[in-house]
Amino acid sequence: MRVMRSILILAMVSGHALAVEDESVSVHPGRAAVEMVGALAVGTAWYYRNLDFNSRDWDLHWDWPSWRRKLTFDAVRFDSNDFETNAVGHSRAGTIYYQIARGNGLGAPGALAADLAATLTWEFFGEYREMVSINDIGVNTIGGFTIGEPLFQLGLFFRRSAPNQMNGALAAMFAPALAVNDWVSPEKRPPADAVDDWGFSRERWHRLALSVGAGNGYLDEQNTGTHALLGLDSELVMHRGFARAGRRNDWVGPGGWSSIVTWARFGRGGVPAGEFRTSTLVVGRLLQDLGPTGRGGWALIGLGSGFEYWRREWAQSSPDFLARLGVLGPHVELGARKGPFLVRLVGDAVFDLAMVRALGLDGTGGTRFDPTTARGTLRDHGYYFGLGYTASARLTAEVANLDLGAAVQWDHFSSVEGHDRYQEEIADDLHLVDERLALRGTFGFRPYGSPLRFGLTGERTMRYGRLAGFGFERVEFIGTTTAGLTF
Repeated sequence: MRVMRSILILAMVSGHALAVEDESVSVHPGRAAVEMVGALAVGTAWYYRNLDFNSRDWDLHWDWPSWRRKLTFDAVRFDSNDFETNAVGHSRAGTIYYQIARGNGLGAPGALAADLAATLTWEFFGEYREMVSINDIGVNTIGGFTIGEPLFQLGLFFRRSAPNQMNGALAAMFAPALAVNDWVSPEKRPPADAVDDWGFSRERWHRLALSVGAGNGYLDEQNTGTHALLGLDSELVMHRGFARAGRRNDWVGPGGWSSIVTWARFGRGGVPAGEFRTSTLVVGRLLQDLGPTGRGGWALIGLGSGFEYWRREWAQSSPDFLARLGVLGPHVELGARKGPFLVRLVGDAVFDLAMVRALGLDGTGGTRFDPTTARGTLRDHGYYFGLGYTASARLTAEVANLDLGAAVQWDHFSSVEGHDRYQEEIADDLHLVDERLALRGTFGFRPYGSPLRFGLTGERTMRYGRLAGFGFERVEFIGTTTAGLTF
């Protein structure tokens, strides 16, 4: 406990100066340490109540030979768990650690350090019978920041909005550790921001959308049937003064700009597709010049990070899935407004750590693939750990009650060879490459300037995989009509 508290105090000092718009959250490193130990205890209880699932990963013991292998990094490997455990389970655990730290007043860098400390404690001691997992450390810490920070900022937004039951519930949903601490030890907070007619802060630029829809899809020109859609979307700028009249030349810290996009498509057989995507600014510089009527423009140049979980299911083909951790890369946003016209251009390029379904398994390369000689996740679950990059651009234009949008995203992933849990048994450590190109166009109409929005969306996704020198391609097209609320 004393060691954890010391780490949290150092993290607080390193991170508090860069915290963004969380001045209403008091700093409690001791309480954070207690809550972090509690989270680890809950995880330990779950682990030993599910030994049928967890004991399959036991390769070591509590003895010197095992510890020597860990300390010399011989027992630091990529694990062989299934995709959902590695992509969803560990990103969720990292988000819990990160939110506990943020909910106790630590800044983003401090919370990241606390997340890493808790993760290493779990890997070396909680799972002492397992090899230390390289991918778990990466997903917990990077996923903790890239998911936990946008959620925390959204919780802060509702906390700063009108003090009503709806905003209180939404604040607790997105920043639960902070909400629990507020309830256990209530402290005097600054007054809420000025709010709009819906009770949301008007001092923090935001776009919150809930949508439902229906559409049809095609995979390699074969109809995949109709589907229903449910989506949630948020864009949030917690940096005060953005999009308000005046000139600004400001530094913006972690979480000052953030977004969350999540949706699911439901077909006759269940959930054929889903996506959860976040982005958050790490640091940036805002230049803005807006007149009293809003005419003018702005530019944000900085570094950003993000997370994406992406999955597709089809009746006539094998599933496709990936998760990527956008570690760091340049982020640029340009905007201009004149009267009823608004144009925004957003561009990103990030270095990725990824878990990718090997699409090449579906092609000729898959017929020459010997699963008995492959790395654990590829042999047992059809995916691999890789490094790569993602470049994306998004252009939106609004004219009165109409909006148009176009977006493009390119991903490239290459497998990482070596350091597998079963490395000594691998006869042919194959090199795999996967790529994805996604194009998207949108049109929306908001009658009478109300929150109600009707829209059309068209998406074309091209996937390519290469295995054993053979390539395989897959093309999907989806068209969807939507209706929803946008605030």
